[in-house]
Amino acid sequence: NNNNNNNNNIQQLKSFLMAPRVSNGRHIITIDHASLLNELQSYNQKNLNEFGAFLYHKPQVGICAFNCAIALTLVTLTKRHDLKNSSSPTKTTSNIPSFTIQSRFYNVYPTIQIQHVKTSNAYKFISLKGRIIKVHSKRLRLLTADVLCIKCGNVFEHLFHDGRYELPTRCRANPNNNESSSSSNNNNNINSNSNSKPQSCRGQKFELIRRTAKYIDYQKLKLQEDDNQSSMASSTAAAGRTPRSIDLEVT
Repeated sequence: NNNNNNNNNIQQLKSFLMAPRVSNGRHIITIDHASLLNELQSYNQKNLNEFGAFLYHKPQVGICAFNCAIALTLVTLTKRHDLKNSSSPTKTTSNIPSFTIQSRFYNVYPTIQIQHVKTSNAYKFISLKGRIIKVHSKRLRLLTADVLCIKCGNVFEHLFHDGRYELPTRCRANPNNNESSSSSNNNNNINSNSNSKPQSCRGQKFELIRRTAKYIDYQKLKLQEDDNQSSMASSTAAAGRTPRSIDLEVT
């Protein structure tokens, strides 16, 4: 099965290189994590898997950078293909669609047992094995939205951590963007304040601009260790022990 999948992937890659095209929407790419690290290590002259370590310690940033690299490669190949087949050597009629790349890794190293998951594994790139025993319905999570400062009238983007609806406690707008206050200061104190720096706003009341809100889908799961992991547990454990489980969130 693995050989057939590899052959299919090679054929799809060859056909894409002959006529690269990317459609609109989201594209999910599955990648063998172990094979990827081996390939990267073979090209690394220092014999150090720097990207593998970066992906392990900073998975959110690493996966995002990996997705951007794939998307940039697809766009570059499409533009080169259109330029090669274009009648004009200086102009291309390529219309790059709006698309999103999402990488999904399998055969991820390291794989740890549920009983060995500690707080030190938080925000790390690890792999767990087990069976899903509970699935919650999909929900929306608020990511970012623009916020209006009531005092100065400036708008800035605010990040909502873990979907918690918590407005900012202070204004983070750039003082140079406050056109109303800057124009009045220039008219009244053009000579006295010519060398002084603009003061930052100290407003503490804000209003959410709902039309700028960005959301993602997320779902809660409960993963339970399988029988093999239970049998590998410490022999001092009591017989008939309930298998361990862990709550997960997938996006």
